[in-house]
Amino acid sequence: MGVHKVWFMTSKGKSWIRQREHSRVRTSSFLLAVMLFWSYTYNAPAEIQYDLVCLSKPSDFGSKARKVNDEGQVVGYFWETLTNRQAFLYENGSRIDLGILLGFPSSAAHRINNDGDIVGVWSEDGGHTERAFLYTGGTLLNLHLPGMTTSEPKAVNNRREVLVDYSYSGSFLYDISSQTNRAIDLGVYRPIDINDGGAILCNSRLGDSAAIYFGGVLTEIGTLGGTATTAHDINNKGQVVGVSAASDGSVYPFLYERGNMLRIGPSGKMGCALAINDTGQVVGYSIPDDRPFLYHNETTYDLDEAVDTSSGWVIGSLWDINNKGEIVGEANNGTHNCAILLRPISAKTHVLSVGVNWGLGLRGDIDANNLSGILYMQLPSVTDVNTLLLDPAITDGSNMRAFEDAFDKLADKANDGDTIILSFASHGESEKSGTEAPFNTNLDPHPLGYGNGPMEIREGNEYVLLSAAATDYLYDDIVRDLLQDSRLENVRKILFLDHCRSGGFGPDLTDGSISRIAVLAGCNEGYFSFSRTDGTGVFTSAVFDALREGPDGFPWADGIGGGKKDAIVTLAELAEYVEDTYAPVPLYDHPVSFGDLIGTELSLRYLNSTGVFSGLIVDFVASDDFVGGLSGRFPGDIDNDGKVDARDFRILATQWLEPPGIPSADIAPVDRDGFVDFRDLGKLFAHWLEDTRP
Repeated sequence: MGVHKVWFMTSKGKSWIRQREHSRVRTSSFLLAVMLFWSYTYNAPAEIQYDLVCLSKPSDFGSKARKVNDEGQVVGYFWETLTNRQAFLYENGSRIDLGILLGFPSSAAHRINNDGDIVGVWSEDGGHTERAFLYTGGTLLNLHLPGMTTSEPKAVNNRREVLVDYSYSGSFLYDISSQTNRAIDLGVYRPIDINDGGAILCNSRLGDSAAIYFGGVLTEIGTLGGTATTAHDINNKGQVVGVSAASDGSVYPFLYERGNMLRIGPSGKMGCALAINDTGQVVGYSIPDDRPFLYHNETTYDLDEAVDTSSGWVIGSLWDINNKGEIVGEANNGTHNCAILLRPISAKTHVLSVGVNWGLGLRGDIDANNLSGILYMQLPSVTDVNTLLLDPAITDGSNMRAFEDAFDKLADKANDGDTIILSFASHGESEKSGTEAPFNTNLDPHPLGYGNGPMEIREGNEYVLLSAAATDYLYDDIVRDLLQDSRLENVRKILFLDHCRSGGFGPDLTDGSISRIAVLAGCNEGYFSFSRTDGTGVFTSAVFDALREGPDGFPWADGIGGGKKDAIVTLAELAEYVEDTYAPVPLYDHPVSFGDLIGTELSLRYLNSTGVFSGLIVDFVASDDFVGGLSGRFPGDIDNDGKVDARDFRILATQWLEPPGIPSADIAPVDRDGFVDFRDLGKLFAHWLEDTRP
């Protein structure tokens, strides 16, 4: 069994068909939410990768994976000879040859629920006459009724109900807990699946319609305008997917929900949908080109474009998708057909935080450490942080070389779909472009000693100082060249800039020459940034506060302005929080810190030549294709799987009245107490069954 990285999820699923200029955004304006689309029939691949795990053994003559539960357990079958197959269970990185273990002459496992109950078929004649079995808690049960010719378990739900079809002799529902069996009258319909609510999906034995059986009532789901529908899967929300005919006889994948049937899949192409999970992710394929697709949130993705062909595997049929987005099916590498498990690789965030210690009045090193710490603590996607602390007294060019080396390592770690965060806390300058008229500072003496005289205009190329030497001036065009690295083309790039003139970087970096980039700066072009009395940057301090966990468990900036609290801080929310937190004040009301001068904790800027200053105006600029924000930890979601549920409770229970483990169930109070108790339990239940996924 091997592991390969594969773009996305893919599915051939042939079974049914064989059977018959940039955006400049001020805070408090609007939240950035822009998606890119191909003008063709498919959308661009989403920023997700998958590990492909081959579940075969060298002795196999082929294998198929049929079902994966939310615990990641997989069932299916393999061929031990060219003509005989056996059931298997894959869990915790190992495959158990279940059919051989249970002594079956021939077998196949078809379904598994979250409790690990497995249903399948076995036979004594190589699969010609199949009989249903249930394997639960180490015990094998025969579900085949006397007098029946064949039997097939269609599904087992999380209420531990097994749906069994006895060919043309009827359908039964077996309750594992009570060990009772009851007949279900579906008339001319044959069962296909059952969800956790007890709704049974079925297809007509005549092959022309599909229906949902619930509460003793059969409800046909209709067609796309034609004469036939075949359903394949139903989720716990009652959504159904399959294939249906249009009025012209063409067949298309569909999604049925609340009485409405929607045609899905690539525009202008026929196809079939095979599986759907509770989040609404659908896998299927188009015809006649057999191109696999993923459908989610009204968007269709061409999955062939997302496969890493260097792995050698070509994805064939995919049969199931669980609520974590894990997919099972089969693939072929030219010589071997292999059961596969596709596991999504969560997008990672990589941080490079640069700080320069200029002395008592400007402690960029503290800012860099603080920002690194809050990003690592609050963002689960952050996997690595490099805090680069530089001494400005070293002027031999080694600071620039150290930064370039750190940036190269950052770019090398980032995969397509990942995010990099690059931050600078230091002095900043821009080239002189003249002088303006004498101005009256209304201060005596002026903190910079200008008095009443001409003021230099700084509107040329901006740069951040990595040391006092000109060789360590990091100009915006150098940053542009670095960010245009081909390794970062499909990577989100976020810049936090806490230095004077930092607002000049944004327009130059978001002019369309760099993809998926956003710049959040602590001042406008040509103006000053400011320090607190301890030398730390006002801007960095505000970002730190914005990302901190508030008393409700969400970051302080989350939902600012009345938006939804979802543990995702958009950069617009972040910028708005920073600006609103540090209200405008006149310069003469407070002492101010320019550069390395000790001053106030309030943030100020110079406006034209009037001598009037106001609060920090955060400069937030993003490219048109920048999407998303900073995803934090949803309160109560201990395992970070997108939902507060029994799995989180199970983790908390194992750490009850003890120091926290990994993942930590110490989720309360805000500053944590190193102990798992009723406060943590209360926080979990305050968000019980909340779904954090989009």
